[in-house]
Amino acid sequence: MRAVLPDGTRVPDDLAFGCLLGVVDVTDCVPVAEAPAGVFTEGPWCWLLARPRLLATPIPYRGAQSLFDVPEGFVKNPMGHLLAGFN
Repeated sequence: MRAVLPDGTRVPDDLAFGCLLGVVDVTDCVPVAEAPAGVFTEGPWCWLLARPRLLATPIPYRGAQSLFDVPEGFVKNPMGHLLAGFN
């Protein structure tokens, strides 16, 4: 059975987990009342994002809930960090 979001959007069966899929530009952080309405608009604050770019290949990475630090230099050389065991 396929999962469905509150707005009726079907979640892909092959949704990737445990990896970096792409990058975005964070353009602002606004109170939820000032954010565009959407299925993922929850408060009290919302990040406004622009220019989503999909990576050619997902990069395995263990994330965390909330904000977390990424090792210095990871963005410029992610595979070097993963091979060195820094994830």
